[in-house]
Amino acid sequence: GIFKRKRQLGKHHAKGNEHDNFTLKMTTKTKDLTSENVSEFLDAIDDFVFDCDGVLWTGKHAIKGAEKALEFLRENGKRVFFVTNNSSKSRETYVTSMKKFGIIAKKEEIMGSAYAAASYLKNKNFNKKVYVLGGPGIFEELKEAGIETINNESHNGMHTFEEVEEIEVDKEVGAVVCGFDLNVCYYKLAYAHKALRGNEDKVEFIATNLDSTFPGSNGLYPGGGSTLSPLSNALGRQPIVMGKPEPLMLDILIKNFGLKPERSCMVGDRLNTDIAFGQQGGLKTLMVLTGVNQREDLKDPQQTVHPDFILPSLGDLPGLKK
Repeated sequence: GIFKRKRQLGKHHAKGNEHDNFTLKMTTKTKDLTSENVSEFLDAIDDFVFDCDGVLWTGKHAIKGAEKALEFLRENGKRVFFVTNNSSKSRETYVTSMKKFGIIAKKEEIMGSAYAAASYLKNKNFNKKVYVLGGPGIFEELKEAGIETINNESHNGMHTFEEVEEIEVDKEVGAVVCGFDLNVCYYKLAYAHKALRGNEDKVEFIATNLDSTFPGSNGLYPGGGSTLSPLSNALGRQPIVMGKPEPLMLDILIKNFGLKPERSCMVGDRLNTDIAFGQQGGLKTLMVLTGVNQREDLKDPQQTVHPDFILPSLGDLPGLKK
């Protein structure tokens, strides 16, 4: 199945020259999307895949004109999908919160990393319990997939070390899923650590995403990867990753919607997740400057990921096609 293809970034880099040539090619051809080349660009694309935070909105603020850009694409016969590493919301919740920004989306058009984690386990006929370090999105998607979770609300807040030493892990735990957790605390990390340590064969270690930060209304904040770091550091073990740049969510789109990568474009604000995800999947890539990465980042000699096109903001798109 599609979930067997656990393509890790490391394997990509191990290809040596082939990867270097690819990088070189990408570096030299980043172009600004302009009124001169927009028609050619649009003619080559059937499906657009959007990141959400930093592309359609930042925190509570909508990106001006983003909803009109989506309407413009749909009016021009393009299909629109959303792929987000944000695991704090389920697809159902995303549909509702998108409406507040004037964005119309069907649940099926949204690929979230919480949904990907639930799909991954469901696909394996997983029948144990999951310990979640993360927000409501993960709990909701697991429930919808018919997967039982440990109720760990009492694990939030302040605990003594005596309480930590008395942790007894439920024997039914067969996976730990780690995502963005607003209530991350030592007790929860210790519980997850105890469930995973020495149980490599019995307990799956899953991360929704590795984003170190995410864009909020007032700048950048620690992301899901920062919730995960203390746990993977303590274990000396890396999780299976569901989110971008790993190919899992793209595989689901290909399988469910017949998306053709060579006729698709990934639109994102972050080079090491969105743009890398698009490039590794064989999509064209468009970077917007309303989120994490900026033009200056492309000048960094260490930066190996370069988009095909740059547009200051998604809201600028309809205006290019006069």
